[in-house]
Amino acid sequence: MTAFWALMKVSFKGLLLSASPSSKAKKKAASGLGFLILMSALMLYLGGFYSFAFGSILAPRGRLDLLVLLMSVMAVALCFFFGLMGSAGFVFGGKDNDLLLALPVPVTTILLSKVLALYLENLIFTLFLLLPSTAACLYYGGISAIFLPYLPFALLLLPLLPSALCLLIGFVFSLIQSRVRHRALINNLLYLGFFAGIMILSMKMSFTMSMGDAASAVSIGPALSWALPAVWLSRALCTGSLTALLSFIAGCILPFALTILLFGRFYKGILTRLSSVHLRQDYKLTQVKTTGPLAALYSKEIRRIFGTPVYLMNSGIGSLMLLAGGIYAFIKGDAAALLFGSIPGGAGILTGLLALVLGFCVMLCSTTSASISLEGSRLWILLEAPVPVGTIFSAKLLAGLTLSLPAVAIGVPLGAIGCGQGPLEVFALTVLGFAAGCFTVLEGLVLNLLWPKLDAVNDTVIVKNSMSVMVQVFGSFGLLAAGAGLFILLQKFLSAAGALLCISGLLIVCCVVFLLLLRGWGKRAFSRLCS
Repeated sequence: MTAFWALMKVSFKGLLLSASPSSKAKKKAASGLGFLILMSALMLYLGGFYSFAFGSILAPRGRLDLLVLLMSVMAVALCFFFGLMGSAGFVFGGKDNDLLLALPVPVTTILLSKVLALYLENLIFTLFLLLPSTAACLYYGGISAIFLPYLPFALLLLPLLPSALCLLIGFVFSLIQSRVRHRALINNLLYLGFFAGIMILSMKMSFTMSMGDAASAVSIGPALSWALPAVWLSRALCTGSLTALLSFIAGCILPFALTILLFGRFYKGILTRLSSVHLRQDYKLTQVKTTGPLAALYSKEIRRIFGTPVYLMNSGIGSLMLLAGGIYAFIKGDAAALLFGSIPGGAGILTGLLALVLGFCVMLCSTTSASISLEGSRLWILLEAPVPVGTIFSAKLLAGLTLSLPAVAIGVPLGAIGCGQGPLEVFALTVLGFAAGCFTVLEGLVLNLLWPKLDAVNDTVIVKNSMSVMVQVFGSFGLLAAGAGLFILLQKFLSAAGALLCISGLLIVCCVVFLLLLRGWGKRAFSRLCS
């Protein structure tokens, strides 16, 4: 038992500290704790926003049980979303697996320690997501007297479901990654399908709240009837049914226990097969094609982006949202144009909202915030190659722009025209998109030089949890807020299109500053990485 607790403690610390770019223990501990606090605050915000918004709609109809059902499904989905990519690398792809398997400890104990580390992270997230819904239920009333005594069962057992799902789906992704041809395409399609499901559910929830339609909110209940553990939990908390509570307990514990027993029995063999190497027997002599240094490095970056599913989905999701949103707005944007057209000054407000959505999508399209860290132990090859550092930077920047600028060129004009924007506004929005795209990739490269992480256990840790990525993603919200404030200020003196062009000019100036920084400090920082 002592060995188990020690392994679980180490696993949980390793899961949190994977976000740290520092090799010093104190700094790693601080960054790991900071990541946990940041994610907890995000869950608290989401839980409070959705709980009280839906509570105000459902309480008058006496259907707070649907609020519990909805927030339970949301907790499982978010924990699964944040833990899925980490589970494939953390449980099945860790660099310490050989060391752990050599310890005089049962294989099931090793697996359980890693899965329980995921469970503890999910437990914290679930706690901060469900506590606001509890507050909303207490505030609006209409719940059973047994609600609070039953609540600890919900908080403790619900995280078992996403932990078991992460283990199952993570194994499937790891298997595809190591065995199947065209694995990148298959993984990308799987990630895309899962993300599309999350987005559809989120958009449906947001649409229901914006309409304030109780009938639409109540209709969510039958749509989630397949989520039996969440249905049992809502029934137990809101009606005090002991049968529903026991069903919920069994529905959480049994799948988790069966998953652990199944993988515990074959865990060692699974790791061996996943790490084994299969030699091809169909080699053919062909003519070697040669290209210039920039083209070769650019091709390498593009293959890495599209050949690493977690990298593509994490950095390309903004492009996907921009394209899909632009096409949707081109088809359905008339309603927004009519709505804002009836409001005094509504045309300028709509232009500002389109610019805000555009900025949000483009700032999610950063490959460069992880591109240097992904070189890992192979970075010395670039450093020793007879290629100028500026050429290496150019290849990484061009690859990032390849992912974002085509989406801007297609999605922005379509969306702006569909929402009734004039030619000048369409031009200003497009220029803003190109300027924001260039700013994002340059900023990401500078941040990655500031906080490189070359010793991560796998690519997932770099793409999802490294410091440079986290700073850019969450810092983008502050930049968007500053841009919105500047737009409102400039609109007092200029038209909406003029304000956007001024903001674009400011972004271009920042791009020039970043380029000058990379030419001097950036080259020196890159050369010191392997020293």
